[in-house]
Amino acid sequence: MRQGWFHRAEARGRGWGEWLGRLLDRLLRPRWSSAAVGGAEALILEMELALERAVDPRLTLVKGRILAPSRIELRLPYEVASHFEGARWPSLRQRLIEHLTEFLRDRRCQWEQPLQFSLEIDPFLRRPEVRFPAEASTAEPPAEGTLLLIEQRTRIVHRLSFASPGAVVGIGRNPANGVVLEDPTVSSFHAAVRWRIGGGFELADCGGINGTFLNGLLLPEAGSVRIADGDLLRVGDLDLRCSMDPTGRGAEDR
Repeated sequence: MRQGWFHRAEARGRGWGEWLGRLLDRLLRPRWSSAAVGGAEALILEMELALERAVDPRLTLVKGRILAPSRIELRLPYEVASHFEGARWPSLRQRLIEHLTEFLRDRRCQWEQPLQFSLEIDPFLRRPEVRFPAEASTAEPPAEGTLLLIEQRTRIVHRLSFASPGAVVGIGRNPANGVVLEDPTVSSFHAAVRWRIGGGFELADCGGINGTFLNGLLLPEAGSVRIADGDLLRVGDLDLRCSMDPTGRGAEDR
């Protein structure tokens, strides 16, 4: 037991030294030079720290092996995600994966399953949040909530699928959203829908330039409201009719 404690203390001390070295290196040699992108660099460092602080207590010592969680999810509020539009989003995800992999290898961690890392936008948050989704059971697939958004002019149907209560789907021009709307009046991260834990759905505004409307009423920035079957959602110049899928749980608690 004493030997295990000493090993963990040694690994943690070595890890802090390595982290400090990486931090100094990045501060002295930033990857981007503009002021706006420099702000993004600071946000990335904050995300990396959040991942390290959340993952470190999750490391477990089992039969002489240090095991790391195999499923890690980082959720970002829209204020943070909006700094990484277009091609920056996949680059951000790749950089965080590389940092996380390096961080865990420095601690000589092992995985029982390949590492699965997801980066999500959640406007219902006020700061980045790290989660550790439970491993999916192969015996019975999880229930799924479904909401359909139907563009009124083109009749294009967008199917929003929620794997679990509390899950969020973003709406906007950025390809990181679950619903991508290629329209110049729609912001990169315009709005988002969440499947409520008690049933039903709710809509949140993400600070879209042209606002988010539900049945003609403007949502306050960062505010949220319940969605009912048949409601009319307006983002930019696009009108979308909300339709609850009877096979999902969207119509519950109405």
